[in-house]
Amino acid sequence: MFQVMRDVVAAGRGNGKAITFNGTVSLELAEREEFNATVSDMHNRIDFLYANEYAEKWIEHKLQIHLAEIALEPKQVIRVPTTYKEANWGPGTAEEDGLPSYTSLTLSS
Repeated sequence: MFQVMRDVVAAGRGNGKAITFNGTVSLELAEREEFNATVSDMHNRIDFLYANEYAEKWIEHKLQIHLAEIALEPKQVIRVPTTYKEANWGPGTAEEDGLPSYTSLTLSS
């Protein structure tokens, strides 16, 4: 996903909206900063980049565990590009490493 964002910015099209879809949105959503952000805005946000690098790391880690347990080839996996707003587990639930206090230590490396 980050390469797609880099390519969009490098092509001079980073001023396009980061969030688009067909349909209407509530006034509450339409006024949110993220909804009105451009691709360049999101590409330059350290918190956004961190959240998505974190998510990508653990999604790939979990995928490899599942692939080791089932008869499915990596080329058969459908990958859907997506982004995440945050890398936390809700207020007051994360430890210093960003994982919730109840998460197994095997996930902390």
